[in-house]
Amino acid sequence: MYQEMAELLGITPRQVMDFAMTMMVYTQGIGTLIASGIVKDTKENMYRMLHNTGMTYLKGLGVKDSTLWDLSGGDRSDESSSNG
Repeated sequence: MYQEMAELLGITPRQVMDFAMTMMVYTQGIGTLIASGIVKDTKENMYRMLHNTGMTYLKGLGVKDSTLWDLSGGDRSDESSSNG
């Protein structure tokens, strides 16, 4: 599975594994903050934050902008949140 994703994204299988593990930890952290009541926001905003983080991470790994565009379904709202 990692090999197929790596080929699709144009990165190494190791980078895909790092991305997957990082996003799992991040998602669990956000879920914990929401469940504990520390973070109070809409479900849509939480999904958007996870999406933006994932896209920014993938961009940092060298995934092409055209691939990121395809993964986003044509949504470029995460571009302004990226630090490069």
